[in-house]
Amino acid sequence: MPSPIAHSLMGCLIARSSSQPYFEKPWQLLIFCAALANLPDIDYFFGIAQGAPNLYHRQFTHSLGFAVLIGLACGLFFKIRGRRFWPMFYLAGVSCFSHVVLDFFGNDTSHPLGVVALWPFSSAYFMSPVPIFSNLLKGDTLVELLKAVFRMHNMAALLWEVVVFVLLLSLQNWHMKNRFALTTMVKRRAPSREHTEGAQGVREF
Repeated sequence: MPSPIAHSLMGCLIARSSSQPYFEKPWQLLIFCAALANLPDIDYFFGIAQGAPNLYHRQFTHSLGFAVLIGLACGLFFKIRGRRFWPMFYLAGVSCFSHVVLDFFGNDTSHPLGVVALWPFSSAYFMSPVPIFSNLLKGDTLVELLKAVFRMHNMAALLWEVVVFVLLLSLQNWHMKNRFALTTMVKRRAPSREHTEGAQGVREF
């Protein structure tokens, strides 16, 4: 499954695609989306409390239902503060569900394989037949989990994640740059309303 680095970078991609004015500074939006993109892994803490970090991992928090609940909570929070509900609902929900999408494309090696992506509509586990991200070696205890971060296999997996998201960020930059250029070109070519009305008035006279 992808690491928190991959999920955070995915959150940044979503933030850079958003035009929400709910945050005064861009970095606040980046942190918000990156945090929500990692939120489903909160299930680790449920297991850590019982001495087994993986006990509840990849269950209901890794689902569409959980993402919708997070979207509703964030939307209502901003609605109470006098902002619009639906834009924040979509932004928070998409950021949270992006975690499920990345895990779906992860190479899971521990049963049950995959994530319960469609919960509560289905309790079935789903995993892509063609994984993009490598599996991460983990331990059954908190100490083993922390030690696993420095294994060569995991370091190589983290490096691959960085490569993938550098490519995605480059594509996003290219798309945003070309979209801006196209919008500017259209505005320059489109005649102004005053100019059009003046030309019509001259013809009518």
